[in-house]
Amino acid sequence: MSVAPESGRNRIMIYGPKPDGTYVVEFETADGDSLAISVPAGETRVLKHFQARMPFGLFAPDVRSDPKAQIAMGQIDTYSKYKQQVVERDFREFMAARADLRKAWHCAGSLFHLHEWVYAAHKAAIDAKYTFVDDNGSIRPVSCAVHFANSLGQIYPDFQLVRGIANASKHFVLRAPPAGRSHPSGMPSHAANTYVSGAAFQLGAFSNAFQLGEVKQQADSTDIEFAVLAQSILNMWDQLFAQEGW
Repeated sequence: MSVAPESGRNRIMIYGPKPDGTYVVEFETADGDSLAISVPAGETRVLKHFQARMPFGLFAPDVRSDPKAQIAMGQIDTYSKYKQQVVERDFREFMAARADLRKAWHCAGSLFHLHEWVYAAHKAAIDAKYTFVDDNGSIRPVSCAVHFANSLGQIYPDFQLVRGIANASKHFVLRAPPAGRSHPSGMPSHAANTYVSGAAFQLGAFSNAFQLGEVKQQADSTDIEFAVLAQSILNMWDQLFAQEGW
């Protein structure tokens, strides 16, 4: 039988089995209101499954008043929260598994899309300061999030590569850029341009002799480790946040 939980919190408890084989599911609010539902002996298989995994009950946070619960429930509503809760978390998870292409794509996506969050919060200041060179070779002021990404990509070539990786992972195949537009070496045109290198044996290594593969981006000469790109763009954002006071 489940152990009775503490009072004063919203919680769901499963009690049972009773001598007749029935179970009771009890819902109780933090204010003390409760509802108990009796489940017949022949219909308790699922309850047994959950009771074994939550012997002390399940506490339900009040997302209306608990900031931590709001984050847990997806309340990420500022660029600083997005950077901390999504971008940096994706980065750490990939760096701990550098042969995981899925985590690399997640990391690329959040590193790239942070520009949209930042732009929405600081549009006026960004529009007044940042420029980009358009496809006709003219210098133009930034006036939307796409322009801001163009500006960052021209200042930081690694950002443009991460942008391409993020878009290729989403769209599979990217359209050919207009004639005259310059891109850094390794700019992807296809999701398959980002790949996992094979494992290798390192001669003379006394520990970790079998090296795991790495996610890499195809380039014109030497393929680029995605970990290097990811670290570069996280450093870029850290630098910009400090420089711009974001």
